[in-house]
Parts: sequence; structure tokens; C-alpha cells
Amino acid sequence: MKHDSSAEADNKPSFGARLTGLNKILITDIDNTLVGDNESLRKILELLEEYRSKIAWGVATGRSLDLTIEAMSEYQIPMPDILICSVGTEIYYGPDLRKDKGWEKHISHRWKPERIKEVLSDVDYLTFQEPEGQRSVKISYYLEDNADYLAEVHKRLQDKKLQCQVIYSHGQFLDILPHRASKGKAINYIKYKYEFPSSKIMVAGDSGNDEDMLKGKNNGLVVGNHSEELNILKGKPRIYFSDCEYAAGIIDGMVHYGFFPPHVMEKV
Repeated sequence: MKHDSSAEADNKPSFGARLTGLNKILITDIDNTLVGDNESLRKILELLEEYRSKIAWGVATGRSLDLTIEAMSEYQIPMPDILICSVGTEIYYGPDLRKDKGWEKHISHRWKPERIKEVLSDVDYLTFQEPEGQRSVKISYYLEDNADYLAEVHKRLQDKKLQCQVIYSHGQFLDILPHRASKGKAINYIKYKYEFPSSKIMVAGDSGNDEDMLKGKNNGLVVGNHSEELNILKGKPRIYFSDCEYAAGIIDGMVHYGFFPPHVMEKV
């Protein structure tokens, strides 16, 4: 993603001031990546606090902001520096959850949600997800794991020349986003805005909606309990598949990429 003035928010606003003083950042999915094993979750949270003066961190999730906060409360996860929610369509900054309006404006370019819904309205194998899963810049359905069904959705949207992207994950979730939005593109936006070099960014995930952020130029980490849909990334440069599961896999990846010293793995 090239640096685009249309994607600019306020230049290094005060609520992101902490990000300007650090040169390493971890961005991780929540479900089945950061959470899933309470012991390793507690360990990585302790390490992130210990190395807080050197490493910023954030989450990138398919969850809405409300459901993200709900999960963080449930697992007693402190507020991260960045929250990328709703499959990369929304960016917030901790601790006061200030929304990045520049990103919101950038991704709304040529977004036609009502037309997309109309084109897919008679597809009987698509079921809308619950209202809390719908956003102004994200349309979400349930779709059973069927390659022909998914191909038909793609074809219908392409035939009508609708500029959007389709993301399928966990064998059931279908998200339709603006063509400028995704977890990976949101991370790139933050990377340019706060001048993080790719070598100092690590992203961690477990499923199909993490694929585009894992395929970027940053350091990618796939946890040991990943979905089969990520097997296509094996052997790709800058993508490390850990044998460790959940948060232990993230710690392993951070040691692998030099974000944490090797000795931290002794207690994982």
C-alpha cells in the first residue's frame, strides 16, 4: 500500500503518542490466537508489560468493538495500544478508544453496501449474521464450507463490477468489506502513519481472515492450532509456523523474530 494522502488521519495525534516512541509492535488476532490457553495468555501479558518500554501491541479481530471489549473483559486482558476491529474496517487507539476517522473515510471509497445486499439477496445459502455482526462498512453472512457456493458469491459481485472483497474464515463466516479494507491494510496504514519498519512488526493469527495480514511484508506468525485454510502459507517468506499453540505460539514467534530474548521460552 503506497502512502496515500486520502488515507491520512491527523498526523500523529496525542492519543497515539506512545506509538511514536517505540519501534516494535505486535498485532495479534484474539480468538484461538491470543486466547485459548489461559496459562500462556497470562505469560504473554506479563511479558508485554515487562517490555512495554520497547514494544507496542494491538489486536486485529473479526469482532466488533463491543465484542472485542467483552472478550478482553472476560479474559482480563488490559487495553492494548491499538484495536483493529470488524475484520480491519475500524481502528481504535487505547486507552480511551479514540476512533481513527481518517481510516474510516479512506475505506468508504466506492463502497456500495445496499447494492451488494441486493445482488446477493436471492442466494438461498447465505444467511445474515446477527445485527451486532453488521457494520456500516462490513456485511457479514453465514455460509457453509462449499467451494462452489463461495465461487458463486465472488462471481455475482464481479459480474456487477462491485469494488469489494470477500473474506471467508472458520468454515462458516463470510465477510464482505470495502476494497480498501482488511486487517492487513489496516496494519499497513498504521505502519506508514507511525513509521514502523516492516522488520519491526509481527502479526499473529490462526484463520482465513488473518491471511492477508500474514502475507504482508511484516513478520508473520501462525499458531500451532491454526485452521487448515492457512496451510497454503507454508513455505512463504517471513511466515513462521509455530509448533506451540495459542499465546505460547505468539511468544515463540516473538523469540524467533528477536522481539523477546530466547530465555523467555524456558517458562512457556
